[in-house]
Amino acid sequence: MKRFWGFFGFSSVILATLLVVHLARLPHEQMVVDFLNVGQGDAILITTPTGEQVLVDGGPEQFVLGELGAVMPFLDRTIDLLVLTHPHADHVMGLIPVLRQYKVGAVLLTGVAYENPIYEIFLEEIQSQNIPIWVAHQQSDFAFGEVYFDILFPFQPLVGQEFNNVNNSSIVMKISFYETDILLTGDAEHEVEEALLAAKVHLEAEVLKAGHHGSRTASGLEFLEAVSPEKVIIQCGADNDFGHPHEETLAILGSHEAQVLRNDLDDRIRLTYPVYSNSHSNVN
Repeated sequence: MKRFWGFFGFSSVILATLLVVHLARLPHEQMVVDFLNVGQGDAILITTPTGEQVLVDGGPEQFVLGELGAVMPFLDRTIDLLVLTHPHADHVMGLIPVLRQYKVGAVLLTGVAYENPIYEIFLEEIQSQNIPIWVAHQQSDFAFGEVYFDILFPFQPLVGQEFNNVNNSSIVMKISFYETDILLTGDAEHEVEEALLAAKVHLEAEVLKAGHHGSRTASGLEFLEAVSPEKVIIQCGADNDFGHPHEETLAILGSHEAQVLRNDLDDRIRLTYPVYSNSHSNVN
């Protein structure tokens, strides 16, 4: 009997601890944006004040699962929306195990033609689960409560189209929450930046996720001047084979005096925006 009560007491402590962890990770009337540390790749989790979760890209391998386990409520196994900016492996590979281990409400993608077995497995997994697909283009904006997702690029649907450089099929979106704007650019390079500027798209944002992991092929001077960010997030892995972020990009960012945060140096990066006082973010 003593063993029973001892086991019961121990189990109660474990359950209480797990409940505390679960409650602590709830959004508590704030928008939370986690730039997950998945190595050389992109993965961004947006959690709305009402608890919806949008995962933008999944990085390489399965690193995203550990990152999601660290930031999401312990008992939460649901992702309301998955976004694939473009089908390169360092963005799509991690989304496959996410589809298999979480209940996903819908998937947003461009539907570009791209021959890659990882991308094909991703599409097959969506089809096998009958998950609704949203096609991204400039007229496909959406919102979760007070958090608005504005699709800036592509301008028109790209379903079935081929690209010599699939980076330039990347979804570019602005996330707006009251007075705060966060611009996510996938791996879009100078050509997309120039197209956005030519179209006179309103790009200004407090936070910019640097295109293509801080490569010299993105984050052009005129584009950065138009965005005028206070913070720039670079998602890259330590000692990556590409030399990201490139010195040229860091020099341009330095000339704008923006605060630069990097996953390779700063690990996981969290920005929080309270509902009633969101003019400034907290960085964890």
